[in-house]
Formats: sequence, structure tokens, C-alpha cells
Amino acid sequence: MFSRRHLLFALALVLALCLVWTAVSSGRGPDRGGSHPEARTGESTEPILRGRDSRSTVHVPGSPGDMERAGVRMIRIRGTVLDDDYRPARGANVSAVVAGKHAETCTCNEAGAYLLELSGIDRARSHIGLSALRGGLAASTSIRIAPGSDEEIRAETLVLTPGSKLPVHVTWRGEGVAETTVHAAWHAPDDPSRSGAWDFPWRGWVASATTDAHGMAILGPLPDGDVRLLAVHRGQRLRGEVRIASWSSTQAVEVPLEVARDVRVRVLGGTDGTPLEGCRLVLLRDSSDPWGDPQAPARTDAAGESVLPCLPPRCDLTINVVGEGFVYPFGAGMEAGRVPDDVSEFVIHVPDIAEIRLPIQVQEGPFPEDGTPVHIEAGIGEWGSEVQTDLPRHAAVANGQLVLRVRRDARRAGRAVLPDGRAALFRASTKRPEPVIFKRAHELLVRVRDADTGAPVPDAAVGVGRSGSFPGPFVHHAVATEADGTARFQALPAGRYWIAVTANREAVPKARWGRFGTEAAADLREGPQTVDVLLPPVQDAALRVMVGDRPEFPRGMRIYVWTDPGQVGYRPLDRGRWDATAGIVWLPLRARRPTKEVGAEQPARAASAIVTAPGFAQEWVPIRWDAKEGRFAGTAKLKPAAALTAHVPGPKGQPLSATLLRLDPVDGWQEWTKAAPTLDDRPANTYLALPPGTYRLAIDAWDLYGPPFDLSPGGREVTWDLRESGWVTGRVELPADIDPDGLRIHVEGDPDGEARKTDGNTFKVRVSGNRPVRIRATHPACATTNRGDTIEVRTPADGLLLRLLAK
Repeated sequence: MFSRRHLLFALALVLALCLVWTAVSSGRGPDRGGSHPEARTGESTEPILRGRDSRSTVHVPGSPGDMERAGVRMIRIRGTVLDDDYRPARGANVSAVVAGKHAETCTCNEAGAYLLELSGIDRARSHIGLSALRGGLAASTSIRIAPGSDEEIRAETLVLTPGSKLPVHVTWRGEGVAETTVHAAWHAPDDPSRSGAWDFPWRGWVASATTDAHGMAILGPLPDGDVRLLAVHRGQRLRGEVRIASWSSTQAVEVPLEVARDVRVRVLGGTDGTPLEGCRLVLLRDSSDPWGDPQAPARTDAAGESVLPCLPPRCDLTINVVGEGFVYPFGAGMEAGRVPDDVSEFVIHVPDIAEIRLPIQVQEGPFPEDGTPVHIEAGIGEWGSEVQTDLPRHAAVANGQLVLRVRRDARRAGRAVLPDGRAALFRASTKRPEPVIFKRAHELLVRVRDADTGAPVPDAAVGVGRSGSFPGPFVHHAVATEADGTARFQALPAGRYWIAVTANREAVPKARWGRFGTEAAADLREGPQTVDVLLPPVQDAALRVMVGDRPEFPRGMRIYVWTDPGQVGYRPLDRGRWDATAGIVWLPLRARRPTKEVGAEQPARAASAIVTAPGFAQEWVPIRWDAKEGRFAGTAKLKPAAALTAHVPGPKGQPLSATLLRLDPVDGWQEWTKAAPTLDDRPANTYLALPPGTYRLAIDAWDLYGPPFDLSPGGREVTWDLRESGWVTGRVELPADIDPDGLRIHVEGDPDGEARKTDGNTFKVRVSGNRPVRIRATHPACATTNRGDTIEVRTPADGLLLRLLAK
């Protein structure tokens, strides 16, 4: 018989065997070693999505400090969902798409509000997709995130429209392919960016799913609209893309896969070809594809090399290279070059990286020794649009100079801080290096309060600039206020500063340049200072929407707003109350009411909005103070939309391509024309959602304007033949003793004609081919009437001659 000791030994042995079996099992199969499936291929690992209660959460093991060092973070997304009747969509399900995986959905409360908490988000990610569903209605959008973006983001207000889920069948040579990630990018059919009139954000990658054993995946919910599908199987290096303008949820869309390619990139900088380490390689597609690529940016190693995996087999790619100390401007990204078809390896040479040396001066304290590390903090762009990215984060002292590697001809503002706490504001200029003057540094504490209640104002943007010198009227550094309404600026060099505040943390305040930003001043010459700033109270501005003579919210209506002086561009509306019965959207604004003080700067407008809806023209609405109503208000009067197709043969009759073609209203300069719509390179360009009126086409690069034409609600096609538009050049023959300074050139007969006197007695006149143009020369010392002083032309010409006779 077994004794008790034998039984205990047997139980311990069984328990040990179970533990060993559990450990071995966890390292088996596709996740050998307990790593993520993609980790063994050398590609980036993705966060694992798990749901908790009704919130969607992405969990990554480790403490918050570990997550920060690993380049991950937590993001909270707040937003509101409205039903198709613009009332709160109580019970609507909202889900997030992160790294190609769906999180569990959360449910909207009675006010249609929701909160998503996502942790473990890779800082290199550029988009988070959002989808909302209720019954047969759906809405989608994507949130653009940046490495320095806030932990809490407000998403645009989602309005549900008819939509459903989209079945997708991914195939390879006719057979379904399992374990393939399918991404969907969606675009509203009436989105203003389709017409090129505004640079609105595309919806980006809003839905993702993985195919089953039969190659099937269900995407969505997706609202009606244009959809682009991208399927990627990294393990087999397969990739496929399909674009659809309309789809039915009852029929699957097939996405055939093709063999993809890997491209090895090597980034070199400067005239010596130094390998650039740590550069981010962000993929864009050709100019007709603003969605970009959903994969995370690659980074170059110590040899300046990186591999871009699983790229399309036949497509030019634009690679945006973002490095420390340099950028290549290209729209919103940085262009380094295009990858031709069938190229597997190439070199990006960045020739304009230069080493500049800024002389160092000190007002007090010891002079920094050679090799002393200097921390660099980039300032705000001169136009207050964004934090500058082309300044290195670290530098050193060499031979009494601050040595920086920046883009050649750069003019970038920053702050340099020594290890002992002394700091300096500087401008990195390769043309005229200015001294970096290190001074004592102090802290500035700004307390932002409500002017009426005295309550602290959180999430306000506070900016500071140095008085009396660069950057002049522009913000140098900006931070957001905490929950107690305070904003701290540490290590500011001693001196005088001005302070500008706006209520929106996403905006960069611009004192003096902005017309209704709140301003204050600070004096840090002797020590730290605390400054109190009062913001105007929150007021509900009334944005009315009218169709004809009645208030109405059309189906599919979207609103884009500009609410702060430092806000760059129009953003989708992310807050406000929608009253469909009255046809009013109430916008919460902090803006000063106009005063009658002599010399007081009055706000031209407190905000402005663009209203779009299917079948209606885009309407730009200024929101100003209405003395009769006693509040800020604006009215959008929607008109039937008109579409325009423009054919522009080139100067030699060839189709015009790769040229920026602008559309201007003739009957007054409208706000939306300032964006100079950029069209693609097709010979025929289409503009959508235009209000009826009189327009003309223009080419800025050639300084040409086409003839005016009328656009009715039914739309039309126009042809602008550039062979009839251009410049007429010539000279005026004057008597020998006449000074040409008094010569004047007059243009008569064509409202589009414009005269320029170039040098001495030469002239240049632009003609549009619209009607004959009469060119006349006059001089105070010459006769006013003679046959040689006038000529009539219709088309471009060179070498014309006009003669003036003495009196």
C-alpha cells in the first residue's frame, strides 16, 4: 500500500507536470515563444484588443512608464452620435479600429455621447477609425493622431445615414485566402474635399477585419459613399486593392491579391552622404490617392536603411521622410522621392542638410564648455500652425558655438536649455546665424478664468512670445491649461513676454494677429511671475440652416467650423446642440462682444462654418454679433448644387495635366476661393457642390484667367482654350528727349485685361481670348491722339510696337 508520503510525492509530481505542460503549450503553434504572431517576421507588433464592460480597451502589459518608453500611450476619445433626424442616437454602438483590429463597442447614452478608452496605442500610428451603427443606419470617420497629440481627443459629431456592413471576398487565383487583413477607407459622396475647394480631412481607414478560412470578411458598418478596400497578407507577401463607388450589402466584393514587393530604402544626408538614423518613412500613394497607407511608418537603422514591406506591385509611391533636424515639405508630409515600378532598392539623398554654428553668449554664469549637452525644444511655426519638426532635440557646444544640423536655408525658432537651467530663445538660420544668448530662466504660471463666474477654464490654449523681437506677433511656445485652469512655462529666459489665450486647446493662439484672442503681458526679468487671464464667457451662437425660406436640416448634412483665431483650417463640428425643429445648431463660443471704444479692435467674425449636404452647394457662413438678437449668429441659405466639368487644352492643343487649376467666382471674392482648389492631373477636371453664379478659371502658375461663364443649377461643361489666352508684349517708341518714367499703358475692352510696364518703355498685357483688347499708351509730354499709340489684339503676341509723338 502507498503511504501518505508516497501520495504527497505523486500529487507534487502531477502538479509539476501540469505546470510544465502549460508553459510548453503557451509557446507552441504560430505564437512560438509567447510572442505576437507578427513578431517572428521582424515586423511591428500590434496591440491586442480586448473589451471591458461597455468600453473598448487595448491592453498592453507593463506599467505606464514601460508603455511610455515602448512608444505607446493611452487615448480617450469623446464624441456624440446623432440619428438621421439629428436627434441624439441613444443606444447607438460605437467601435474603434486600431492597427487593423476592431475593439468591442461602447453604447451611447441618452445624450448620444460616448467615451472610448484605448491604451497601448503606438505613437507612430496616424489614424484611429470610428464606426457607429444603429439599425440600418451607420456613420464612419477616422481621427488623425500625431506623436505629440493630446491624450483626450474629441471626435467629430457623427450623423447616422443609411448604410450597412460590407462583405468582402479575398482571393488568390480564384481561391479564398484566410488570415488576410482587409482595410476600408470611406469618403462621403458630398464631402467638400472631392471638389478641391477645401482641404478637408479624408475619412481615412475606418474599418478593418481579418478573413476566415474561406477568405470572407465583414467590414463595417459603413455608410453609403465611396469605398476603397485594401487587403494585405504579409506572411505570403500578397496585396490587393479595389475601389467601389457604390455597393450592396447582399453581394460580396471580390478583392484579388497580387504578389507584393519589398523595397529597401537607404537615407543619406548632407554633401558627405552621412547615413541618417531614426528617420520615419511614411508611405503616401500617388496624388489621386489621399488615403495613404495604413501600415505603421518604418524607421531607418544606424546604416540609414529600412525595408518597406508588402508594397503594391505596380504603383508609384511617395515616401515622406521625417528626420531629426530636417523635413521635406510636401503638402502635409515630407516628400523624399517617388519609387518607380519594379524597383526593389533605392537611395534617398537629402542634400540640403547643413551644419550651422550659432555663436553662444552668456549674460551671467560660466561659459559652457565644449561638449556640454544642450536640450532643444522646437517652437511654434511662424504662422502658428504647428510645432516645428525640423529642429534636432539634442545639440552640443563646440568651440563656443551651438552646433545644429538643420535643413539648409531654415528659419526655425526654438529654445535651448543648458544642464544648469539657463535658457535661450534662438532662431536657427543658415543664412544669418544669430547669437544664442543664455540667461537666467524663470517659470511663468498663467491662470485662466471665466470672466463672469471666475471658474477655471481647462483645455484652453496658452501661448507666449518674446516682446520686441523675433518671433514678433507670433506664439513661440504653447501649452494647454490643466483642470485647475493653469498653464506652466518652465525655463523661460529672463525678459518680457506677451501671452495669448484661446479656449480651444487644439488651436494655437495668435496675439495681435488674431482679432479676438485674449492678451496679457508678463515680465520675467527679475524672477518668476503669475499672470491671471480672463476669457469671455461661453455663449451659444446660432447657426441657422435654411432651405429656401424654411429652416431645415437636409439628410446627410455636414458642418465644418473655424472657431478660434489660431485654428488652422476648418474642422468637422465636434460639439454643439442640434435643434432640427428650429433648424439651428447652437455652437458654444468664447468671443468678445463688439464695443464702441475708440481704437478698440473689433472682431470681424467670432467664427465661421461651411455647411454641405447632398444635392446642395457648399455654403460658407460667417458668424458675427447680431445686435437685434443679442448674440452671435449666422445663417446658411442652401442652394441647389451645380457641377462643373472643365476641359483645358494646353497652349499647343494638348490636354492640360499636372497643373493647378483654380475656380473663382466673378461676382465677389468668397471665402472658399482662398484655398485655391487643387485638381488632379486628368485633362477634364470636375468641381462639385458649387452654388450657381458666374465663374472663371485661373492658373496661378501662369498668371492667367479664363473668360467668365454662367453656371446654372443643372451644371455644365466648359472649355478654356489656352491658345487664346496669354500675354501680349511690346514696347513704346518715344521721342529722343522724352523721359520714359511718365509712360502709362491702358487696357480697354476686356475686364480681364491687365497691364504691366516692365522696364523703361516695354509693356506686358494679359489677354484672355474673351474679347478684343485695346492697348493704348500715354505720356504727359506726348500728343494725346495719334494713330500709332493704340493697337487692338485678341490673342497672345510678342514684339508689338507703339509710337508716341511729341506735343
